[in-house]
Amino acid sequence: MLKLLIGVLLCLGSSFAQSPFGIYTFKCSSAMVCVDLNVCDQFGMIAKNAVSLTEEEEAFRQPLVPCKKPDGARGVCCRDPEYKDDWPTDQNPEIPCNPPNVRLDNGRCVPPTPPPKKIQVDECPPPLIKLPNGSCGCKPPLTLVNGKCEVVCKPPQVLLPNGKCGTECKPPQVLLPGGKCGTVTTTTTTTTTRAPTTTKKITTTIRPPSKIVLPPPIGIDEAPGCPRRNRTAMPDLVYKPYDSSDFEAGAGEFPWQGAVFTSAGQFLCGCYNTQNSTCTTTASCVKGYKPSDLIVVVGVYNIANLKAVADKPPQSSVVKHIAFDPQYSSSTGKYDIAILHLVNRVKYNYYTKAICLDNYYAIPFESYDDCVVTGWGNGDTVHYVDVVLLSEAECKKSVPGFDAKAMACAKPNHEVCRLAEFGGGFHCRETGKRNKKSSDVYLLKGTYSAVTSCDSSQVITFSRIDFDWFEEALYNPLKYPLRG
Repeated sequence: MLKLLIGVLLCLGSSFAQSPFGIYTFKCSSAMVCVDLNVCDQFGMIAKNAVSLTEEEEAFRQPLVPCKKPDGARGVCCRDPEYKDDWPTDQNPEIPCNPPNVRLDNGRCVPPTPPPKKIQVDECPPPLIKLPNGSCGCKPPLTLVNGKCEVVCKPPQVLLPNGKCGTECKPPQVLLPGGKCGTVTTTTTTTTTRAPTTTKKITTTIRPPSKIVLPPPIGIDEAPGCPRRNRTAMPDLVYKPYDSSDFEAGAGEFPWQGAVFTSAGQFLCGCYNTQNSTCTTTASCVKGYKPSDLIVVVGVYNIANLKAVADKPPQSSVVKHIAFDPQYSSSTGKYDIAILHLVNRVKYNYYTKAICLDNYYAIPFESYDDCVVTGWGNGDTVHYVDVVLLSEAECKKSVPGFDAKAMACAKPNHEVCRLAEFGGGFHCRETGKRNKKSSDVYLLKGTYSAVTSCDSSQVITFSRIDFDWFEEALYNPLKYPLRG
């Protein structure tokens, strides 16, 4: 009896070894058909003709499930390329899709294709605005000239460097408060303990400065001191601690953030609001444009729809002058910085402030872990990316042609390609470490200008600012045209 049982098992084992399907078969799913092995390709799809696989393709082919064909022979479950899922109702052409979805030719309901981004500023193309009479025009006192808003002066007045009409005085005369040219008479008073007070009149001629024009005094629209990051603007601050959010900034969280558009409304790059009604960006972003062809918008949160945030609408202005870093090279990308001087004066508020430069080197250029890069990236609203400054040795390993005098580099903690664009500011917190209390004042270190890749090994570079050039270019932009 034992010999008979062993013989039966040996026969079954021999039969099983000769079959690639084993001794069990299963019913195929609704998307599969039971077919011969030679008509199922390496990806598990039914082929039109018999297939012949190489050893490598055979080794890595899609796993197959044995089945029984309608004629009783064994086969494998293989996916039917012509199969259409009938699950359940949104595939039925007789039943409409749930709005706003639309039905494709294959029967599937999908969201509609979003329209291209357009700038909507009171339904008028920039730089025009909606006037009280309902028409589009320039903001008074500007006048529309050849499709551009410009200041038009009535002779004998001329356009002064401050963007206003006035009388041009020839040195040594200067413009007096009454609007006429002349010299200034000053009075000095001296007092001693042995003699009564005497007054002496001295007439002097004030000559215009030869190098740097001092900035105007701080007015009601100027914000003294360096601005802080508005963390209360974060949309999810109550529910998520700092550095664990989805990296979408709140409206006004980085009040120095700005955007550069063409006069036709095309978004070009980010910028950051700096002193004297300027916005600074990369030279590579604006080098091919005339100043009058560019528009800067500050205090903006959503670049797809430039609506007011709370009670403060974004401020837009045509560019008057562009000052390029004299060391900028388009071939090497070094010193990739340009200052955009605006026609309109920027008024500071909760959503719009000018960032301070780190001209006292409070923050090192390497091995510092409390910095951010901001921008819009692939989205419509402002995002931020935490970055860590790397050492010079690490930068030379990661960035081809790295020049420590012209640039520095950093490692972003997240996908900078998706969350920010070139031209935005690279700024670091003045004191403290990330996640610890500090003054929350951020200082400008440079301009985000390049990235090595968009994968996990990405390293970004930013152009360092020559502070001597920057301070002078803030008030004398005509000295620094594009040179390279």
